[in-house]
Amino acid sequence: NSKFRVATAPSVAVDPATGTIYATWNDAAAGTSDVVLISSKDGATWTKPVTVHSTKENDQFLPAIAVRPGGEVLVLYYDRRVDPANKLIGVSLSRSGDGGVTWNDTLLDQAPFDGDLSLHQNGLPFLGDYIGLTATADGAWAAWTATNFGRADVFTLKVA
Repeated sequence: NSKFRVATAPSVAVDPATGTIYATWNDAAAGTSDVVLISSKDGATWTKPVTVHSTKENDQFLPAIAVRPGGEVLVLYYDRRVDPANKLIGVSLSRSGDGGVTWNDTLLDQAPFDGDLSLHQNGLPFLGDYIGLTATADGAWAAWTATNFGRADVFTLKVA
């Protein structure tokens, strides 16, 4: 539904307390793009993919992952639930306190933006591969690119 490309490379994080490895990516096998997560305790065997968001009708894509001390898993991603036409984009954060089995999601950026307004130096739409998340004991920092002001800008938010 857009002209910009979306990377499908996974984002990976490790829980330092348990050694559990988490990987997340966007998967369009079901028709719309879903953010999924798998985990492994030994690096050899993996869980089946679990969808991290509650909305199934629209696209979610380009996730970043972090694990907070204490084991809470956080996934940040672009989210089109804000637009019934599945074009405009918001930003959401999903949290799991049980190792990725169940999730609660929160819309962080409720002002929908058009990713096609973000232009690469060659003039083509390019939202970028720029979404990031880091976690600490007292919360997490999220960063993403959005075109809320008609051009690509970087936004950050501390999430408690």
